[in-house]
Amino acid sequence: MLLLHVDDSCYVRGFQAAADIGLEMDEADERAGNRSWHRFTSLGGKNSVGQLWDVLATWRAKAASTVTGRGLDCGHFLQEERPEETFEELQHFFGTV
Repeated sequence: MLLLHVDDSCYVRGFQAAADIGLEMDEADERAGNRSWHRFTSLGGKNSVGQLWDVLATWRAKAASTVTGRGLDCGHFLQEERPEETFEELQHFFGTV
């Protein structure tokens, strides 16, 4: 999954959550009622993580801001499997920042 957020200085960070410390940090934030205020776009492969859970619903529940994105018709490597669609989605996201 490719997840991007842009902060108020328009610095872009990409990150991938891990099932170890990332999960622990998420659970601690959830218990504390912390929600992200960054704008997000979440892109993933429908034939990968998208089969396991509703990724957009998950991020929308954790965000206090707008979350956009969608599942592309591909597996885990969307940049390789669907480069044009990935590029278009990122162009749209950055064009609206």
